[in-house]
Amino acid sequence: MFAGVRRILFDLSGTLHIENQLLPGALEALAEAKAAGLAVDFVSNTSKEGRSDLLSRLASLGIEPEPGRLHTSLSVTADAANRLGLRRPLLLLSESAAADFQVEPGGADFDSVVVGLAPDKLNYQDLSRAMRLLLDRPEAPLLAAHRGRYLRSGDGLLRLGPGPFVTALEFACGRSAQAFGKPTPAFF
Repeated sequence: MFAGVRRILFDLSGTLHIENQLLPGALEALAEAKAAGLAVDFVSNTSKEGRSDLLSRLASLGIEPEPGRLHTSLSVTADAANRLGLRRPLLLLSESAAADFQVEPGGADFDSVVVGLAPDKLNYQDLSRAMRLLLDRPEAPLLAAHRGRYLRSGDGLLRLGPGPFVTALEFACGRSAQAFGKPTPAFF
């Protein structure tokens, strides 16, 4: 079944689990891949929680990625911000997700805007603040952890993802965001 395959990428949310619920067959699929001698990597567009919290949640579900084998849109975005020298981003992220970014203290002198899945931050006030920053500082990049339109929550309902909010900022500011989640080349 795995002839010629050396590595397998497992998507997390919606494939192996939804929120804190493991999906049927998830652990069996992981065990089969490992038994076949495949390198197992985990990929996700999750941007609502940082690496530490995500690893804890996965461990509680029986999923324990080996070091260096967990790749998220949030980690790719944080790495890109570091490469670009962005040290004071306006983070439209949860506290957990914001912990993955290296941010210098310094009040409101922001050098960029980063958008992820953060229901408490994706409101009129915070989006307007981000818009003003982007309009006032044309050199400040708009970074999107991903452009997901929606996601399925644990109660089975669809919820807005960060994509519609990124699109609103793009429209309001007349410029494009740099997106880092799957399926962009930057992710892989």
